[in-house]
Amino acid sequence: MMKSILRLLILFFIPAMLTMTFTACHSSKKIAVAESYTGQSVEWTTLYTPVNITVDKPMSASFSARATMKNGEYVHVSMRFIGMEVAVLYLDNDSAYFIDKYHKYAFAESLDNLLGRRYNYLSLADIQSIILGQKSIPDNDDVKIAASRFVDTPAGSVASAIAIDAKSEQMTLEGMLTWNPADATWNDAQRNVSFNMPSNYKRITLSSLKSYFKNLNF
Repeated sequence: MMKSILRLLILFFIPAMLTMTFTACHSSKKIAVAESYTGQSVEWTTLYTPVNITVDKPMSASFSARATMKNGEYVHVSMRFIGMEVAVLYLDNDSAYFIDKYHKYAFAESLDNLLGRRYNYLSLADIQSIILGQKSIPDNDDVKIAASRFVDTPAGSVASAIAIDAKSEQMTLEGMLTWNPADATWNDAQRNVSFNMPSNYKRITLSSLKSYFKNLNF
């Protein structure tokens, strides 16, 4: 059970982090229609909130995580199972990291290389706006991201549901991230996280992702 849950965590967050670089296979499935963002964003400093992740493919499951963001500086997502941190996703202005603590794997890549030529104009602040539903990227045949259920918060109107539909050589991924923005902790000057890349973990690269997924024996 533990391995299955962890695999789902990994299979959701690495592709979610890489959705804008997937280029293989084509998707014709329609996901939930994104609501048009008509609100006005408000300057914010920090955000801390529990999030729920539901995966429909490659398997059906749901689990929880805790997300911390500092505006324009970082995104930190801690994934937990039975109270234990089993994986971490971290983005800053330079790089993206994914730490699989259970299998002791570590992924690190520059943000520019990760986004590729199609999306290298996006800054970390842009990515945070996408997570909040305040910015969108054009749908394409490989990935669709739909924001919905907008609510008013100290950061303006933000989406409380983000659906992802992506297809690649590695897998088909369908899932949704949901949270309650109204109950989140906003603009806490004391809120901060630290991140250190482990030195004793096996490194995963973009070129080795396929074998990594295969070795999970999902």
